[in-house]
Order: sequence, then C-alpha cells, then structure tokens
Amino acid sequence: MRVAVPAIIGLAEELAQTYLWNNPFGASLLGISGYDDAVPELSPPARQAFRDRLVDVVVGCERLEADAGDLDSRVVLAATRDDATRALGMVDSRVEEFTVSTLPFGGVSGPAVMLLAAARASVIDAASATAYLTRCRRLPTYLDQCGERLRTAAASGLLPVAPLVEGVIGQLRDHLTHPDRDPLLGHRPPQGWHGVAAWREQLERVVGDQVRPALARYLDLLVNCLPRARPPSEPACCTCLAGWRPTPAASATAPRCPWTPTSSTA
Repeated sequence: MRVAVPAIIGLAEELAQTYLWNNPFGASLLGISGYDDAVPELSPPARQAFRDRLVDVVVGCERLEADAGDLDSRVVLAATRDDATRALGMVDSRVEEFTVSTLPFGGVSGPAVMLLAAARASVIDAASATAYLTRCRRLPTYLDQCGERLRTAAASGLLPVAPLVEGVIGQLRDHLTHPDRDPLLGHRPPQGWHGVAAWREQLERVVGDQVRPALARYLDLLVNCLPRARPPSEPACCTCLAGWRPTPAASATAPRCPWTPTSSTA
C-alpha cells in the first residue's frame, strides 16, 4: 500500500505542527522560526482544539497501513500513532493543569518556561524585536490563564505538590525582588536600528506595568494555594491501559478552595 506513504508523512508533519502550535515557547527554544511572537493558549476552547487535533492524528493513523516491506513508513506510522496517543493520554490525565514547577520541562506551563524562553529569545533585527515585544504583550494573558487553570483543577480536587509550590513561590519572589536582572529586559537590538529607543520604552512599560503585576498575581495564587497543596507522598494520578486518568486528591464533598488572591506578596 505504497499509496499511503505520503499520507503517513503528512500525519507525522501534522502532529509536529500541532505540537508547535500548542507550545510556541518550545518552538522558540528549539530555534524554529515563526513562533517568536506567540504564547501558549490555555483557554478551555484552545485546550479542546489541541485535543481534537491529537484525536484526528490518532484516527488517521488507524486508517492507514504501511507496506509490509517499507520499514521506514512502518516506523514513522507507529511512532506517530504512539506519540499522539501518549500526548492524548497526558491531556486527559489533566496532569499539566495542576502541576507547578521551577523546571521548564514537558508541557508544564507557568513562569519557569516563560522566563527561559524570554531569556533565550533571539533579538537580532527589527523583525525579531517586534516579535519579542508582541510576545511580551501577550504574557499577562498567558499567566492569568495559568492561574485560572490551576484554580479549576483545584476545584475538582487536583492539587499541586507542596514542595514544588514552595519552590515556585521562592523563584517568583526572587524574580520580582530584583527587577534589575529581569531576563525579559535583557535583550539589546542591533545598533543602528532607528526604532531602538521606542522599542525599549515600550518593552519596559509592558514588562513593568503588565507582566510583573501578572507574575505577582500568580505568586499570590500560589501563596493561597500552599495550605491545601498535597504532600509528595500523596498520589494524584494512576496509570491504566487507556493512559493516564486523574484520581482526585480530595473527596467530592470537600470544600472547594477559591484561592482568592490577596495583596501582592512580592
């Protein structure tokens, strides 16, 4: 069935594009152009759209069959199916929704990966400087979505691990206490660009008036979350043949924690 080879390659490429669309920070860290002005979209419709795209890839893989003698196509098809299935299982586990960490790994969202992507951004000309400024303008919405997703997970009993919450609290407090070493402001466009002064002024205003307050809101959320965060010995998930499935850490009758932020703790 060599006619299926282009379709198999197409599914693999579709899955790769889905990952980049879902995580533009990761795309930037990998040096893939075209995503440097974007941030992850964490709204429920966007998360559902991501899941739907993964399902389409899995279904597409099931409908194809590589030629028995075409080892390359068989490997690509199997790998694409396996990778999409694992990603779908991770989405359904909701692990990403209640995990906080100081380490930017996997699909975990939050300040750590945001700050790493900002620190390693490539600002080398007018186009990349404009893309970077656009991304910074979008960061407050991203951070607020991170917080809202964490609240929603907690409302269904899915709680982050206390030591990890403490780690991120310490990380954010340190970051907000030292605005002079903010990686968001560490980039210098090339000399000779006529727009440098205006760009720098806008960047400092966006970071100071929008991004840092959004980080403070997320910090307040974590401080309010900490008393209910679970100890490392308390599991939040279990595995099964179908993938990951959440096991609520609190009973259905437990009072929901609104985690209403108080004043800034920075």
